[in-house]
Amino acid sequence: MEVFSGFPPGKQALVSVPALFFSELLPRIDHLGELKVTLYCLWAVQVQPSEYPHVRFSEACTDESLLRSLPARPDDATDALRESFERAVMRRSLLHVRLTLSMGEEDFFFINTERGRAAVEALQAGQWMPEGTRAPLGLQVVRPSAFAVYESSIGPLTPMIADHLAEALKEHGEGQCWRPSRLRWKSKFAVGLHPGCSGAQAPRPRKDSPRSTAQRMAALEAKYADLMPDDDE
Repeated sequence: MEVFSGFPPGKQALVSVPALFFSELLPRIDHLGELKVTLYCLWAVQVQPSEYPHVRFSEACTDESLLRSLPARPDDATDALRESFERAVMRRSLLHVRLTLSMGEEDFFFINTERGRAAVEALQAGQWMPEGTRAPLGLQVVRPSAFAVYESSIGPLTPMIADHLAEALKEHGEGQCWRPSRLRWKSKFAVGLHPGCSGAQAPRPRKDSPRSTAQRMAALEAKYADLMPDDDE
């Protein structure tokens, strides 16, 4: 089982889900693929705003994260995706319109809300036609910056600490510094490099053997490795 590391602190992008989804729709959905597709469409129409919010089947087929999440073999992922959409249409949580465009037939799906129903009616009445191409969709991991995590979970970000966090990011990478548990240790090391700052003080290097900040941070991490949390924690 792939473990979820938790929602990071700080301001994050939000997606609106109607309360009726949890009270009326969720208890009725008995198919994992249908549930994922329904939530995917609720997300997609908000991250790709349009006057007539919709999701194209061809767009969903190019989202590797969505396809990998379906309980099917890779060769059968597209068929599993289509079945999941069909189940959502049968349940009427999604509305479906098939159009013949210049590149061939395309399936369009709409959330069964007031806006979705109005979009279907306008499409069938010829009041609008979908544009040819749009930017591809993709389920991506969006994380706040290490600087935002520091300010929201540890404390004020001073120029001195910001400089050393920048060095830590350069040395260790963003992926190692966005979690508060990791970032707190990084920041403690950074604070310890400065006389007069609060926190554990690092030994001052001798004047005849200067070392870079990155080297001193690496030495401190090695010294206290047994106390540092693992990346999976």
